[in-house]
Amino acid sequence: MNIGKIKIHFSFLIYLIIALYSGFIKEASLLFFCLLFHEAGHLIIILLTHNEIKYLHLTGFGCFIDLSNKRRSWLEKIFIYSGGLIFSSLLQLIFLITNNIFLLKINLFIIILNVLPIIPLDGYNIIYTIFSLVWEDEYLNYVLLLIQLLLISLLFIIFLIFKFWMILVLIIFLSFKALNNYYCFIKYNKIIKKFKFNEANYEL
Repeated sequence: MNIGKIKIHFSFLIYLIIALYSGFIKEASLLFFCLLFHEAGHLIIILLTHNEIKYLHLTGFGCFIDLSNKRRSWLEKIFIYSGGLIFSSLLQLIFLITNNIFLLKINLFIIILNVLPIIPLDGYNIIYTIFSLVWEDEYLNYVLLLIQLLLISLLFIIFLIFKFWMILVLIIFLSFKALNNYYCFIKYNKIIKKFKFNEANYEL
């Protein structure tokens, strides 16, 4: 569903249904507040670096930002990707000062989750940006896919232990993103190789 520059992902609707059905609407609202505060960190740095926003993707796990195709330095990318973690850390400091244990736990979960190298989380984008400076994209994408599948498997074990259904929704969402990203890369890579092959034959 699209509303102007905001795209609403199906996981957001699932999040609302689960929150209402389970009776934890207050807790779910506080979690979403922490997620939005995290995304505000990205948004502010994006505006400060004069980048254009194409779409805001509203999901059950926060709001992901789709930027224009403007060329950016690796340092600028890391600055943008780190914005959410910086803001979440500041929020964690506020919760620590006010001694709000419940919000401390929620926000800590968001920080730990976003450090993980799983697309579209911040950890993945930061690691990809750094290692793409020294590694070929094809090798890097393959290694990161294996790491993502391993971490998602660990999340599934956590779900089996705690039986918290939002973790299962998160697993489905992250699995789809990881596999779709790798599929798109393979497809793009094949097109580039075919183009280079045809170009080489044309020159001959």
